[in-house]
Amino acid sequence: MADAARRVLRHERRRARLSITFVGKRRMCRLNRQYLQHDWPTDVIAFALPQASGGLDGDVYICRYEAARNAR
Repeated sequence: MADAARRVLRHERRRARLSITFVGKRRMCRLNRQYLQHDWPTDVIAFALPQASGGLDGDVYICRYEAARNAR
């Protein structure tokens, strides 16, 4: 996962610090409800915080179950 994130950032020519967290369906549903007001799980939620230096801090939450289901 870290290698994939590095490749994407390199291609986008962005400097960033990322946190990638895998969560279950219940936790993803809570995050989706809390931040996006959707009452169901989703595959990925990402939060970005641009920095004054031009870089980016980001949190990415991935629900493997939903990601696998959506990939079919």
